[in-house]
Amino acid sequence: MLKVRFQSDAKVEIGVDEAGRGPLWGPLMAAAVILPDESSWSESFKTLVPNIKDSKKLSAKKREAAAKQLQDLCVAHGVGIVTAAEIDTLGAIVS
Repeated sequence: MLKVRFQSDAKVEIGVDEAGRGPLWGPLMAAAVILPDESSWSESFKTLVPNIKDSKKLSAKKREAAAKQLQDLCVAHGVGIVTAAEIDTLGAIVS
């Protein structure tokens, strides 16, 4: 779990997480979120952030609501997907 730091120094903080089983079982996905300064957070968002520790433990409905709130407030977000074949190919290049 990312520890949110929020300080007024010009650094950008990005939360990143990945999910998937890698090259044996299918694609690997990764997501990144840049949150704005805490002063712009709504009260509901201030309550939400500390409770997002493991999205797999949230119901589908709660996970979708949390994702919507994150997307509405964040400065930027992105998702990347890599297939098992790409992992095999890139792994051979990097090794």
